[in-house]
Amino acid sequence: MEATIAESVVGQEGPRRYQVVELLGRGGMGEVFLAVDERVGRSVALKVLLDMGERQELLRTRFFREARVQGNLEHPGIVPVYDLDRDATGRDFFAMKRVAGVTLERVVRDLAKGDLEAETKYPMRRLLAAFLQVCLAVDYAHSNGVVHRDLKLSNLMLGDFGEVYVLDWGVAKVHGAEEFARDPVTGMRSESTDTTHDDMLGTLGYMAPEQIRDSTAVDGRADIYALGVILFTLLTRERLHTKKNRADLANSTYAGADARASVRAPHLNIPPELDAICVKATALHPSQRYPSARALHDDVQRFLEGDRDLRLRIEVAERHLNEAKRVLASTERESGGATERRRRALQQTGRALAVHPESEEAATLMSSLLLAPPDELPPEVELETQLLSQGELARTSSVGALMLLVVLLFAAGLLAWVGVRSWLTMAMSASSP
Repeated sequence: MEATIAESVVGQEGPRRYQVVELLGRGGMGEVFLAVDERVGRSVALKVLLDMGERQELLRTRFFREARVQGNLEHPGIVPVYDLDRDATGRDFFAMKRVAGVTLERVVRDLAKGDLEAETKYPMRRLLAAFLQVCLAVDYAHSNGVVHRDLKLSNLMLGDFGEVYVLDWGVAKVHGAEEFARDPVTGMRSESTDTTHDDMLGTLGYMAPEQIRDSTAVDGRADIYALGVILFTLLTRERLHTKKNRADLANSTYAGADARASVRAPHLNIPPELDAICVKATALHPSQRYPSARALHDDVQRFLEGDRDLRLRIEVAERHLNEAKRVLASTERESGGATERRRRALQQTGRALAVHPESEEAATLMSSLLLAPPDELPPEVELETQLLSQGELARTSSVGALMLLVVLLFAAGLLAWVGVRSWLTMAMSASSP
């Protein structure tokens, strides 16, 4: 592309010129440049359609549609379009607001790697707040008859000053799309305006089952599914559908995946309310999902405002408690020994208390597990306590020494049970001032 796009074909007030500064990025059908609008004197992002040979007519239609969909959706979460035109060489382009920031895909990738700076900069509350803004932008689009059809982390951007943008409306489905079926420069009707039944528009792993079957037959609930996948990924830092190739991804989507984020990432202590939201948003049948992006937004908003679902938390706590009881009652062959049974029971009881701290049953079970000495000690603890008892009995036969031995034996068992492995370290800690 030359340094200047000139000789605007349309417009009655003379040509509009853009001075190109640098290439910002390249996509499947276009390049995006940082440019200066010489008339207004502002920086813009200039998207230019590439020459794609035989597919050019189809891609030109989608290119025009992307520009005109964005241009018709006036919302803070959708990048505004300033101009749509064709330069002297016949290249189609549109100018839009230049936005700076980072995609949610990059944020999640950094969080998954354990990047400390990302952990500090993007706590879960900030990500959920950004997700709420995405939901409102999508709901606004739906209210105007537009279904995005390609919502994914790489199409969501966090601006440098708190903005949140939904990008790339190139495959959007528009109700009453005839108004977008004409070339905006020549006014002539395009020969290829509609998506065919065989086209798969969207990104596997985010697409709803019905969208994979027929991209033309979807409504806003397909976007709801993608939003559910996005929320799941923000919570777990993992994709809902983890298969690699296209066929496996499609099959995973058809079969459904467990969308309880806490099951995939138990170490992140994800609340049950968010589990329930993910499950509902990604239901296989559209009728079982949220009826609108606004309804999805409202449930997440209620969670952020502290409106905890007590009934749901009680049910989750009961499941963890039942699992703890089952583990304690299981045989050694099933669970790997008394020490392992106790460890797993503690884990499940702790989770029950985490989601429902008022549970008396969970508190009672936790107390009994904490206060009762283990049935068996690790071999190294048994050896140390045996040597200790022999030494003490050799030095004295007093009742006081025997009582000391009992206390030490109990303490050794308790410390071993809670995870103490270095008795030398414990001794040094106890003797230090």
